[in-house]
Amino acid sequence: MTTDLEVNVDDLVKLLSPTMSLIVRRKTMEIVTQLGTPLDGSAGKYFQAQDFALGRAICQLCEATASDRTETLAALTNYTSGSIEAADFVLEHSKCVEIAYTSVVTNALYSSVASRLLVNVSRHFPDRVDQKLKARNADYIGALLAEIKKSVEVGDEDRAKFVGFTLVNLSTLSPIRRYIGGGENESSPPSTTTTTNRPLPIVCELLTTAKTTEIRECAADILRNLAFDDEDTHFDTDDEEYVGLHGSLLDASDEYLCAILAPLMDVNDNLDDEEMGKLPVRLQYYEKERDASDIVRQKLIEALFQLCATKHGRQVLRSKGVYPAMRELDKATEEAESKKERKLLSSQQEHTLHALIGILIRYESEMDVDPELSSIRELGTVEEQEHE
Repeated sequence: MTTDLEVNVDDLVKLLSPTMSLIVRRKTMEIVTQLGTPLDGSAGKYFQAQDFALGRAICQLCEATASDRTETLAALTNYTSGSIEAADFVLEHSKCVEIAYTSVVTNALYSSVASRLLVNVSRHFPDRVDQKLKARNADYIGALLAEIKKSVEVGDEDRAKFVGFTLVNLSTLSPIRRYIGGGENESSPPSTTTTTNRPLPIVCELLTTAKTTEIRECAADILRNLAFDDEDTHFDTDDEEYVGLHGSLLDASDEYLCAILAPLMDVNDNLDDEEMGKLPVRLQYYEKERDASDIVRQKLIEALFQLCATKHGRQVLRSKGVYPAMRELDKATEEAESKKERKLLSSQQEHTLHALIGILIRYESEMDVDPELSSIRELGTVEEQEHE
């Protein structure tokens, strides 16, 4: 004896056949999409019922007919939003992720809903999405960044923000961080790259030029994620050991540092000539206001704090006058609170800022850090080994 759920799913699967008339498929997809809306777990049950019969039917229809892709991609977006099983099935048993990527980079009619599907599956399985898209296009990261940049330039930022969310998810992977931060493949140190259209400048530019807050927040999130990559990779270049990305991010160009520091600065910052002179040239006599997004400010403060994990990062931040800029941010935060104005930073953000300042005002000799330790993030690991 079959349940109502099984009967309904069986009927829906038959009506989703590509051989059915377009109007029948569209009406059926309306029902299927609505079934995928709840986040209480029921959507996943429908998708998985009868050995994923409904999920398989949606994916097959998406692959078979371009005319149904707005509806099928929307349904898959709903189901993968709350169901990791649905995301796993889409990745393992269909080409819908590849279809979604192609539609995004070609700006197809259904590219907006396709970008939402990429967000969901990359949130659940960033490594598997990376593998699939890399097989389709070795430089898919560059293609997605170029699409965001193009959309910003033509004023179509709403669609681009979902591509940005996907890149944030993917930047949790170390190989992706190294590619964005250095423009190199996974096995080469940044200093050997000859890439001309490097990804990092595009991310930095988006943080500066995008009007849509969500895109700036995505750019800040990616830049913050890059700062976490301080793993000792033991690359030897000119007899110097390359440690993580901090060496290439904080290079002589000051590109990355300017990008994460500028949104935290303000035209009203009270810096004397000596403090001004230590800043990167592009930030001296800064005439803009702080970024209006508290999320952007939070991500960038966290990025600066993570850069302090390595000796190279701490030395560069001290030498480039980051402390006076953070002092002024802290002062502006206190003044806003005393005037009962909108707070610039949350309590947690203030805590991170104060921790950052506490590191920057100290000499390296006062840090009491083993010079052989590549990152202070390893301190916890060393202490655990000592107690074993």
